[in-house]
Amino acid sequence: MTLGIAASTFVLGAAPAVAASLTNAQWALSNNTSNATGVHYTYRFTTDTTGVIDMITMTVPAGTTGTPTIVANTGIGTGTIGLVANTLTYTLSSHVTVTSGTPILIEVGGIHNTSMLGSSTSTVTTLNNDRYGLRTIDSGTTNTNTITGASSPPVATSPKIVGTTGPELAHTGAASSALLGALGAGMVTAGMMLVTTGRNRRRRCRFC
Repeated sequence: MTLGIAASTFVLGAAPAVAASLTNAQWALSNNTSNATGVHYTYRFTTDTTGVIDMITMTVPAGTTGTPTIVANTGIGTGTIGLVANTLTYTLSSHVTVTSGTPILIEVGGIHNTSMLGSSTSTVTTLNNDRYGLRTIDSGTTNTNTITGASSPPVATSPKIVGTTGPELAHTGAASSALLGALGAGMVTAGMMLVTTGRNRRRRCRFC
């Protein structure tokens, strides 16, 4: 007797492809002053891989807060935005198939800049949520932005007092000399009046 063994064929799904790099990744700030509020962060990049995008993440400097909102989006579907653990996460309302070479723009408002000064880049990642779980499609690093301190208002300077050197002293001295001269002239005039009055009194006494 010959026993036949039926062969079973199992077809496994293809493993996820290795993530590629985004091209032309850019990150712009509407205000790079520390602690500035209502700041817009704008991200631009071009996809390298054709894939189904469910989510896009964009890192931000440590200490960045705020209530982010989507101001504009092109090249990608609508979605919601959140900020957790120094990462902005754009979750699409429904997954979108995006072909290689697609330019994408996402502008996020409502950002409160970090208080920490310094330069940093942002890592932008497109993700697909399939049966393998959440996996990276493309990822790239943007240009550098620098968070700077607020400009200090000009400090008012106090006028120099008498006794210092410089033009102020010369001006003060001239004014003082003029004042003393006027006082001296007044005293001379008053003295002459007293003398004249005394003479007149003596004359009147002679004729008494």
